[in-house]
Amino acid sequence: MRLRVDPLAVLPYDSDPLRSAPVSPSMRVPRLDLILRLDPDLSNRLPSGEGRDLMRIAIIVTAVSAVVLAAWLTLETRRNRLVWDHFDVVKPGILYRSGQLNHDQLADVVRRYEIRTIISFQVPGEGVEAEQALARRMGIDFMNLPMPGDGFGQEAQFREVLKACDDPERRPVLVHCARGTCRTGAAVALYRFERDGWTVADVQKEMERQAYREGWLPGYIYAMVQARPHRELYEPAITHDRNLPHRAAGVKEAIDVR
Repeated sequence: MRLRVDPLAVLPYDSDPLRSAPVSPSMRVPRLDLILRLDPDLSNRLPSGEGRDLMRIAIIVTAVSAVVLAAWLTLETRRNRLVWDHFDVVKPGILYRSGQLNHDQLADVVRRYEIRTIISFQVPGEGVEAEQALARRMGIDFMNLPMPGDGFGQEAQFREVLKACDDPERRPVLVHCARGTCRTGAAVALYRFERDGWTVADVQKEMERQAYREGWLPGYIYAMVQARPHRELYEPAITHDRNLPHRAAGVKEAIDVR
């Protein structure tokens, strides 16, 4: 029995993409003159020399305009002139949150949402003083609770936020820090835990939506929780019905664990 082995076919391309090889003439990009020879009308459809110059100028103008627009948007965004930085409604009519707003934006928020108390977590300085003066002119309360930028403030500071939210005379309340992420998120977290009954996972998701990435604050704030909504549904916390033979039969004991 004989086996015939055919020689390897010569491929018009290199089968090994990692090894460079000269391209065969048949695979080179056709020249423009050859294309025009096949399609004589193509020359009439191509822009003339003057037309190509105008097209080139238009492309350059468009590119320069795009760069200028991008620079302007970046500058205006940093100055907080285009958007309300991280503004959000926590509880309509009660609690609102944001980053640092400029003078006009803050005044707009106060008027639109009828804010009665502004709480800033910023370090005292010219910005805080200007905000305090604005609140005074608009006839609303202002409170400064300076804390570290990472949001690890004192429990007493966060509870001042709850006091303001619980007082019908002082709400709606707007809380803010520099970006509305860490310090503001921590204050809102305590409200979510104690007033809305949220879980740690719920609070973590909301903080991530507001660009918080570290992951430590929800647990730090949860350790401050003293009460949660509808706690009376779970009282007493422990009920022991003693029915074993060596115990007095039918004795029920409720234990207060508070």
